[in-house]
Amino acid sequence: MAVNYDPANIIETYDKYVEKCGKENVEERYVGNESWFHASAAGMCVRRIYYESVEQAERTNPPNATSLRLMRLGTIVHDELQDSLHYVNNIYNNNIDDNNIKEKSNYTKKKRFRFEVEQEIRIEELNVRGFLDVVAYSDDEVYLYDFKTAGAFPWKKMFGRDGNSTPPNHQQLQIGTYAYAVKEKYGRLDGINLMYYSKNTSVMKGVQVPLGVVTKAFAYWRNVKQKVEMGLPDFKHGSSPSEDWVCNYCPYLNHCDPPFKKGKR
Repeated sequence: MAVNYDPANIIETYDKYVEKCGKENVEERYVGNESWFHASAAGMCVRRIYYESVEQAERTNPPNATSLRLMRLGTIVHDELQDSLHYVNNIYNNNIDDNNIKEKSNYTKKKRFRFEVEQEIRIEELNVRGFLDVVAYSDDEVYLYDFKTAGAFPWKKMFGRDGNSTPPNHQQLQIGTYAYAVKEKYGRLDGINLMYYSKNTSVMKGVQVPLGVVTKAFAYWRNVKQKVEMGLPDFKHGSSPSEDWVCNYCPYLNHCDPPFKKGKR
């Protein structure tokens, strides 16, 4: 039996489709807003932020096909979860037929939350822009959610027998950035939650993030803004880059030429 037998080039066809979807996403979200810092870059490499938003350099180290598929998988899970929340909103808006009245009554026994999905946020004073996943709100509560897909290793690190259930620093700073904007918009914020989806088992787990991360995120971006205004930041472990391994996956690797890289993929 042949291995990797693909006479109709299905794999190549899918890879081209994934690449097309990625380009469309970039055009829709970022073209015309290149000078803004990306909220999703919080806690990552400050040199990358400089190349991306200040110098607006060409991306010369694009992700390979496997990386693009993984990112696409994350997008699919995000879209599915967000669609489920649109469905709940429709139930509360009575936009379902009478045949589903039993399902509607089961939902209304619980506290009614409405959901704002895929909101753009802009924090003018910090020059930060991004897209949060979900704001859940009722008459007297507001919660922020961010969805994350996780492979076997990061899942085990967080939720395994010896896991610490502590999200990585960059994920906390990212959701803290969104949280700042949410608090400004709604006038309150009662909780911050990271919702993890295992790519291997489809198990889902939520982690509450301390509200204090909002202050940390604000301080982080204020520091970034000050640094890049002075020019390209120097190499420094913990900030440029945040961790050595990220260099090989950076689209600006060839511009930066960091001393820690193991070579281009």
